[in-house]
Amino acid sequence: MSRILVVDHNDEYRQAVESSLREAGYEVDGVNNPIDGFELFIKREHDLVISTLIMKEFGGIRFLSTIKNINSNVNTMILAANPSEESEAESINTNIDYFFDRSKSIPIIIKYIDALMQKRKEEILSQELLLSENEGIIVKLQSHEVKKHGCIVSFKK
Repeated sequence: MSRILVVDHNDEYRQAVESSLREAGYEVDGVNNPIDGFELFIKREHDLVISTLIMKEFGGIRFLSTIKNINSNVNTMILAANPSEESEAESINTNIDYFFDRSKSIPIIIKYIDALMQKRKEEILSQELLLSENEGIIVKLQSHEVKKHGCIVSFKK
């Protein structure tokens, strides 16, 4: 099951997105500021991080760019109210995967997320990996790394 982190200072909108994602079958973590977002991202592995464009602490593009520096494999998405072309261009230049205006309905955004997570799953399966979705286990055959629910599992002899 894919895990998604939603970072948005607008509690009502964030909770609506979180609820819709849970109904679609995703594990969801949500916070209202990027500082808590970083903390949660470091504690738990996420497949997708969604952020609003403008936050008090610093912007969503900077936040997601830093997230990508921590883990280049994570997918990212900006949900912006009244975005400018400059901010959309900046998000493209910083490898943000999706940039949506909040006027797009949440069900349509969920469809994009479903497609992105399916593509991510196919990419994982095309690598030399063993995957058990039911148990939340991923084994990288080349590096012998084992993760369960996003946490590295260590083996003791």
